[in-house]
Amino acid sequence: MNQKSLALIFPGYGAQHRGMLRDLQQLSEVRIELARLLDAAEALSGLQLTRIAESGPDALLAEVRVAFPLLFIADYLWAHAARRAGLRPQIMAGHDVGEYAALAHAGVVSVTAALDLVIRLSKLLEESVRGSDGATLVVLGLSAASVSALLSENSANSADDISLQVWISCDNSDDQVAVGGLRGALEALEPRLRAAGARQTTLLPRIGALNTPLVGAAAVLYRRVLEQTELRDARIPVIMNTTALAATVNTDFLDPLAIQTARCIRWRETCARIARTAPVICVESGPGSTLSDLNDTDDQVEYYSLAQSGIIKLLNRL
Repeated sequence: MNQKSLALIFPGYGAQHRGMLRDLQQLSEVRIELARLLDAAEALSGLQLTRIAESGPDALLAEVRVAFPLLFIADYLWAHAARRAGLRPQIMAGHDVGEYAALAHAGVVSVTAALDLVIRLSKLLEESVRGSDGATLVVLGLSAASVSALLSENSANSADDISLQVWISCDNSDDQVAVGGLRGALEALEPRLRAAGARQTTLLPRIGALNTPLVGAAAVLYRRVLEQTELRDARIPVIMNTTALAATVNTDFLDPLAIQTARCIRWRETCARIARTAPVICVESGPGSTLSDLNDTDDQVEYYSLAQSGIIKLLNRL
């Protein structure tokens, strides 16, 4: 390994797809652990996750109660195999549910406890989504600052104050933002975003308005779950979604995890913090290259995907 800093990053919702576990099933070093985690996840969730991961349908894969546990398992096991082969990260971060794989690898929680947290959180969120008119709008071509400015402008000049019904839920990059809120408000916002320069807007009603105050009740209930969970000091610093700051002390994890459910994911700032240690290599652990594709325009950081590059080939390259 060269002298560049190495960050291990884990994707979140949106990275799931049919066949997402196939490559992991071919890795002998994690095959037994994969079966164990899937058995545990199916028992806890009451869902046939193995079958859904392989065959879908896509509509079911898009549900939080399905996507979250499958993503956690895939994220965790790709990194598990890579670390057994010699990958030595200096810092870690995960996008929304990917944060739990980072915490498990950092030793903050066991993998079993992390899986339990992910499934309990997914159930709370699913209940919240079913009882609301919330949705998420993915916006390409505008930054969070541009979207915020548009919302402020509309608030000052419009009787239908959209800004009170929508919030930025994911600040992913200078070119991608997610906005969550009431579906009607998001539909009214779409043409304004396109007029402001957005090249694409995609409405996702199935996942509700995650990471916004509309799921605040779920966040309150989830805090009670976290308060009964043992959180340990991290062996490797983890940059948290809601603060974009590295945490290592056990007491620094509860609040960011509890409020993440209803707060914006600050992934752009997380990547900027990682880049400050440049030269740096970011290795994505998960079922694809979602984060690598999102952020590969940063000249200070090299991005690689374990699933696409192959663990041994990537380690030899590094």
